[in-house]
Amino acid sequence: MISNILKYGIGIISDLTEIRLHERIFKAKNCKVKSSAGRVEKFENKTIITIDSEAKGVVEIDVTCLDESAEVEIEIHVASGSDIIIHEKTHIKDFLNLHLNLHLSPNTKVQYIIDQQANQDKFIIAERDAYVGKDATLEWVDFELGAKISKSEIHTHLLDAGANGQTFGLFYGRDKQVFDLYNVVHHTGSHTTSVMDFRGVLDDASKAVYRGLIRIPKGSAGCDGAQTEKTLLLSNQTKISAVPDLEIENNDVKCTHAVSTSRVDETSLFYLQSRGFSVLDAQKIIVESHLTPIISRIKDESIRLRILDLVMNEIEHTCLSADRN
Repeated sequence: MISNILKYGIGIISDLTEIRLHERIFKAKNCKVKSSAGRVEKFENKTIITIDSEAKGVVEIDVTCLDESAEVEIEIHVASGSDIIIHEKTHIKDFLNLHLNLHLSPNTKVQYIIDQQANQDKFIIAERDAYVGKDATLEWVDFELGAKISKSEIHTHLLDAGANGQTFGLFYGRDKQVFDLYNVVHHTGSHTTSVMDFRGVLDDASKAVYRGLIRIPKGSAGCDGAQTEKTLLLSNQTKISAVPDLEIENNDVKCTHAVSTSRVDETSLFYLQSRGFSVLDAQKIIVESHLTPIISRIKDESIRLRILDLVMNEIEHTCLSADRN
């Protein structure tokens, strides 16, 4: 279940050797999984969660590592007619390898929030696959704020007509954090739609690799997909490799992709200073406005405000100053 170590990118090598996968010993039942709703069935190496249409509001999924090195496989089934928010939180001792399979029945609406805020000396590799049925909508919101090295891979399979997959994400790197993000939408069914939108901030000597892929095979007609990725660099020591990609095998589709990497805009900085803001406060406003479109996606107010507070704390800890080169 451990992901392969891949090397790719433009000028950046995604090097996971620091995680020391070959030295780690994984024991059965070394992860504890809890769900606030639905039926939970636990097996030796897998937890299956079945959520019926009576579930409302936020369903909390808590993953707690019992050993230094832990791996877990989770399978979630959401019944037809459900309209819920799933909030996933992980509690890591040192290293976690997580694999999730999420199944959405027809006419289902799910917002799945990945709340990754591990301490910055921890490691996590996560692969999540979702299978979205007819007229169902899945919205991923992936918050990557913690861990020394975090590798997050999300595959969304749109199985039938009317299926909609949205993948939003935010990463904030400080010190020597490394984020490796890979998002794929598979338009398996015709007349399916997708959106990908990731925003990142990198400070100090942090690094990120982002890859996005929209895949539409020959038999899938009338599909619509769009992807964007925007990263704001706050230091000359940061590195970002962003690679958007399309694999389109028929003409009856509509697809777009765009990537941008920038620094704090001097014109915006000057304007805010002219309105009475200090350089430091002006930079904070620019960074916050860059990330707000992703934070505002969260439907639950309590989760949204808590995430906003965490992001604002990250902004406060960055060394934003007029002297930054």
